[in-house]
Order: sequence, then structure tokens, then C-alpha cells
Amino acid sequence: MKNIGYLILVFLIFSCANKAEKKEMYKLESAKEVAVKERFTNEIRTKQKLQDYFDLLVLEQKNPAFKEAILEEIQHISSTNKKVTDTNAIQIQNLKLLGKIQIISDTVQKIKITFERKSVNKIKKDTINVTINTKKVIIDGKEMVSSKIRFLED
Repeated sequence: MKNIGYLILVFLIFSCANKAEKKEMYKLESAKEVAVKERFTNEIRTKQKLQDYFDLLVLEQKNPAFKEAILEEIQHISSTNKKVTDTNAIQIQNLKLLGKIQIISDTVQKIKITFERKSVNKIKKDTINVTINTKKVIIDGKEMVSSKIRFLED
């Protein structure tokens, strides 16, 4: 019986020794790393929103009967009035930042981008101004960042 007690005691000592307090390590990121990650994130969102915008413009050309509803959607995305005469699908590619990001306030940024609109017949280079509004929201107890992207006249 004594041997079993010693065995349990030795087992407890070794099992507790392996469970030493673990400290969480936080990696500090430089401001440059954060800016690159943020720009890349906004670049992806901007490309998606720009693709949606041109899809709506093509849809407007294909279906003039729904023009009012489509224009209402376009007004939520943009204050520009880009013209699309091609009824083929347009693909947005080669999105690049022109100049520096203008920080208007801690929640508003303005940028100018250049991109290519590719359709079946041609590739056209274009530029557009972008405003990115961000705000912090709490979802299920977690703080998230919400971004609204809007396109403006040059």
C-alpha cells in the first residue's frame, strides 16, 4: 500500500511539473506592417466593390427596364457617372494606388486608384477616387471594424 502511495505522489509531482504556468506571447507589429496589412485588406475590398459597380453598370445596359432600381443601387456605391457601352462582362484587374493615402480623419481615408477594365473586346485603363469610411462595431462581444467604400468623381 505504501508503494502505491509513493507511486501516486511521484506521478502527481511529474504531472504538475509539466503544467507550469504558460504565458501568452504578444507579437508587437510595427506601424508599417499594420499599414501594409490594412492597405491590402482595403485593396481587396475596393476591388470587389469596384467589380460590383461595373457589374451594375453592365446590368443597366442589358436590362433598361430595371434602370431605376439599378441606378438606386449604383448611388449607394458611387457618386460618379462612369459610362459603359459594352454589354459584355467587365473584369477589374491590376488595381494600383496612385499617390499617398489621404487621411481625412481617424475614420475617413481618401485614395486614388488606377485599374484596368477588361472586356471581351478591349482593355481600358481608368482611374477613380475612393473614400473609405471605417467605424468600430461590437458583434457578439467582439470589436470589429466595419468599412464602407464609396467611389467619387475625379
